[in-house]
Amino acid sequence: MKQFIQYFLTLMIVVAGFNAFSQDNRIPGQMMIQVDINKYNPEGAITTLENDFADYDFDADYKKLSNRMKIWLSTYNTSKNGEKLLEDLRAHPAVKLAQFNHKLELRDTNDTIPNDTYFDDLWGLHNTGQTGGVEDADVDGPEAWSMTQGGFTSLGDTIVVAIVDGGMSLNHEDLEDNLWTNYNEIPDNGEDDDGNGYVDDVHGWDAYSSDGSIPGSSHGTHVGGTVSAKGGNDIGVTGVNWHAQLMPVAASSSIESTVVEGYSYVHDMRALYNETDGDTGAYVVATNASFGVNYGDPDDYPIWGSMYDSLGYVGVLSTGATTNIELNIDEVGDVPTAMESDYLISVTNTTDDDVKSSSAGYGRTTIDLGAPGTSIYSTTPGDDYGYKTGTSMATPHVTGAIALLFSHADSSMMEAYKENPDSIAYMIKEYILYNVDPLSSLEGTTVSGGRLNLNNSLMAMDTVPIGPQMTLSEDTVELSLPLMQNDTVQLSVSNTGAGAMNYHVVASDSAGWLSTDFDQSTLFGSESDTVDFYIEGDSLEDGTLTGEAYFVRDLHDEDTVTATITVDVGMTTEVNDPDGSSDVTLKVAPNPFKNFTRIKLNSKANIKGRVTLHNMTGSLIKTLFDGKLSGDEEWIWRANSRGGESVSPGIYFVRVVMNDQVHTRKLILQR
Repeated sequence: MKQFIQYFLTLMIVVAGFNAFSQDNRIPGQMMIQVDINKYNPEGAITTLENDFADYDFDADYKKLSNRMKIWLSTYNTSKNGEKLLEDLRAHPAVKLAQFNHKLELRDTNDTIPNDTYFDDLWGLHNTGQTGGVEDADVDGPEAWSMTQGGFTSLGDTIVVAIVDGGMSLNHEDLEDNLWTNYNEIPDNGEDDDGNGYVDDVHGWDAYSSDGSIPGSSHGTHVGGTVSAKGGNDIGVTGVNWHAQLMPVAASSSIESTVVEGYSYVHDMRALYNETDGDTGAYVVATNASFGVNYGDPDDYPIWGSMYDSLGYVGVLSTGATTNIELNIDEVGDVPTAMESDYLISVTNTTDDDVKSSSAGYGRTTIDLGAPGTSIYSTTPGDDYGYKTGTSMATPHVTGAIALLFSHADSSMMEAYKENPDSIAYMIKEYILYNVDPLSSLEGTTVSGGRLNLNNSLMAMDTVPIGPQMTLSEDTVELSLPLMQNDTVQLSVSNTGAGAMNYHVVASDSAGWLSTDFDQSTLFGSESDTVDFYIEGDSLEDGTLTGEAYFVRDLHDEDTVTATITVDVGMTTEVNDPDGSSDVTLKVAPNPFKNFTRIKLNSKANIKGRVTLHNMTGSLIKTLFDGKLSGDEEWIWRANSRGGESVSPGIYFVRVVMNDQVHTRKLILQR
């Protein structure tokens, strides 16, 4: 489904006497085209196709089917010859593949639809338009569950998710089978039986009272159900992960020290698991948090912020729900979702219409992605179920996705995870962020530019992970500019990898003559932008100037690609020659100079020319050349006369005479 199309079903009917494909299953007036990105820029190709096939009323970009593979659904006038259009499309250089769109016969699907009672209410997992929203505005749960339903890694480790919240119902009918249990701890004996530093932590930890008692919480119970309500048990709802175990950690406090204690418990349990090869501790792969500080400055919370790195180093990714106010977190701040950690995923809320909620934060560099969070149905205390809305409901979709990806990873990846837990955890994060469904409401306002898609992420795990890659059309630009003139330099920036790439563009502060009005943009895989840099030469003096154009990826650790722009001001003399009989460029560099300078002449070959040097009064200082020019010539002047004597500092002129035309260039000698 969506961007990843694996198989096209084709119905062949053999008609006696004709032996031809049936045309009955074609959808009138519709074509699918795939653009050849090796020959055309995708947007340029679409425009070209619409122009070239205007006679067919061809709408090439009626709907984009695959951003990554550049596939469009197109329409044409049904009164026209569709067969001829298809033939011409397939021959067009901008088209890689083209075909009619077809109606398909519904057969058994690989999608896994669970039998849970209220599954139809879970639009975020499987949206058929049942709530009045947009069909398929979901995370593709059934498609993903056909590959894995979670619970265990390929090496047999039991996957655990820590719900850092207000607590959780431990005996809910849809959660109790997935409740994590510390079997090395004897309940209620007042002893630290497993020696982990925590007494009676049988099912988790209560950081409010620093004991193993877990309070009930409507919020935490709802979050836990979205992460891992038991799937396929013929009751209740279904979590993103059907079988991952839930570790409740009561720590969503108004007191920061309580939060730190809660995260510390998770860290200790995972570190113990790593150190004892699973004999003690817990195989926690993710934490989920739905609390924070609106407008918070991460610099004021360094210990809390460092917890995410500490968890990441032992292999745990963390998710955080951003504010439920429509704020730009890049500008106003938020804790924890503005904290800089490679192991924190910050989440905003999307609706069943597949747009960002108007009551949710955003941030081009701080908020990673969106997930369904409006009117989400899940578990509540007392074996009950209910709806809740907010970024708190979006975030557990991502947390469950982390656990699901760990269950899908092959044994070699999990072996590598043992040796390098931080690196593989970060790779799991990349699988999620680089394989979202792009949404216009999230483009340029989130890091990924899209909404969570489980199926895309799982499918990507079968390939080498490729993140966004920024490349420039050229990293050095050299040009000459006559005095009192302006110019424009165009540079093309491309994302040659996969996933969304947010970036902004600036010119170096030291080059006041160089500027751009291009601010920021988002590029998905194989897309490009053209950026104009303006050279204001009308106030510049003779000389060679160098400036930098910076293309900056908007990451926590900003990645910058630089293009160097060098301008020789006043060093070029071009002849106004409409018939093309002369095309001359005269350059001098460096200029001003101290010891020597290079004089370069580009002209037509086999033209007789004379090159001389003169002082301010016009007196001849030295003859550099007198004869037929080869087309490209270069001379070095060491600030001396024809007799070899050094000349005084001052202004000089190089003079070129050929074809009865004279070209001059001013030189400045400094000592």
